[in-house]
Amino acid sequence: MRWGHDGKELFYLGPNNELTVVPVRLDAALDAIEVGSPKTLFTARLPTDRGGWQYDVSLDGKRFLVDSLEDVTIPITVLLNWKAAQ
Repeated sequence: MRWGHDGKELFYLGPNNELTVVPVRLDAALDAIEVGSPKTLFTARLPTDRGGWQYDVSLDGKRFLVDSLEDVTIPITVLLNWKAAQ
């Protein structure tokens, strides 16, 4: 879970890796917490074997840095016996 930087939202991973936000209001005078309805923002493919934080929220709560899984293979070219120009 991550608190929004303004302290008014709580971001968490819901079922099926859905990044979800819920509005939260703390009322110190009434010694109460009001929790709004959760809203799914998007589904992310997150690794389960890395532990730690898998996402972060920008200061404005509109952008996210996500450690996601990608099934991309990038070919590598190896040059042997290459001679530099003299």
